[in-house]
Amino acid sequence: MQLSKIRLFSGFIVLSLSSCALQDGDGSKTKALAAEKPHQEKSIVIGAKSYSAIYTELTDTGAEPDHIEESNHSSIILLNAASEDFKGSHRANAKTTLVDGENESFDSLSDLFAALPDDDDMRSKGLTASSSRVSEEQRNVTVNAYIIAYKLEPDRDFHVILGSDNDPSADDLFFTVEISGLPHNEYREQLAAPRITFKEAFSELGFPKKYVILQQGVPVKVSGSLFFDAAHPHSGVIGPGEYKAQRVWEIHPVSDLTFIE
Repeated sequence: MQLSKIRLFSGFIVLSLSSCALQDGDGSKTKALAAEKPHQEKSIVIGAKSYSAIYTELTDTGAEPDHIEESNHSSIILLNAASEDFKGSHRANAKTTLVDGENESFDSLSDLFAALPDDDDMRSKGLTASSSRVSEEQRNVTVNAYIIAYKLEPDRDFHVILGSDNDPSADDLFFTVEISGLPHNEYREQLAAPRITFKEAFSELGFPKKYVILQQGVPVKVSGSLFFDAAHPHSGVIGPGEYKAQRVWEIHPVSDLTFIE
């Protein structure tokens, strides 16, 4: 597979917006994710391939309330320069700095999962809202996977769910990566690069406060520093519907995002 940085502008992204029922083939996969409200479906082109996306009313189970102010159009947030800054406080330093060290590469989510410390062992460390990175988080990793869903968080992070397969189902592995809001520190420029890549690729879909689900995963290579998000009560609460991350670990922040053709 050939790797390339995607720099998409509106002229490369086409197609229409329409109300639809949530269907996928025999309806056994994404149909289970349907909320009561009608969903809207839209398609984008990334590289040479078209991807169909669905706007949902789904958010994370057990997560803190989302206080992002909605626009008047399908709950899509219109980002501007002033709203790029990181707005969070929980472990803010760890979330907006990168580890100084070598990178470990993993061909798949299953390989990455096998290399992660146990979630229960990490919880025993008693991480708090002001904790710096602990030794287990002093790692940079790269993994190949598929973007399955995303939403914009109150702290201005792009909350992205990766899957192990381009045709997602509940049996797959799912993992969270966070494209950080931009800090006022030495990493601002480096963290801006994957954010620009992501925004340009998904600009036609916009950035809602609730999940957008890709009916086929978008292949990517993601790099960044490992982070154990102890703010989540346990695994299985982050992600839309049945596409829940099985680990509390994340790549946070993302330092590089490459779309795979």
